[in-house]
Amino acid sequence: VDVREVALAHVLAMEKGCASGRYIVVAGMPHLSDILGVVAERFPSLVGEAPACNWPVDGADDPGHERDQPLLISNKRVRELGVIEVPWRELVIESVKALGHLGCLSPE
Repeated sequence: VDVREVALAHVLAMEKGCASGRYIVVAGMPHLSDILGVVAERFPSLVGEAPACNWPVDGADDPGHERDQPLLISNKRVRELGVIEVPWRELVIESVKALGHLGCLSPE
């Protein structure tokens, strides 16, 4: 999720009298291999630098965390506030570009 979405959701929730309760801001739940796929597609020069996808992650084998079983999370209430979703693919691309500007990667 984009930090700008979260900030806007906070402001709109405070400004709108009808907002109450908890709001979830989510842009998607991509698998690590999907994220690396976007990086490889958009920044092919980084393909050799991308880590392998076989990192051990605690709980990754627990029921409900399988790649083909996405978590169902509704952010309908946040969208009703007027917050426009930034697609997760765009967030990945912007993050890689930001890391490039910081000198952490060479995406071009």
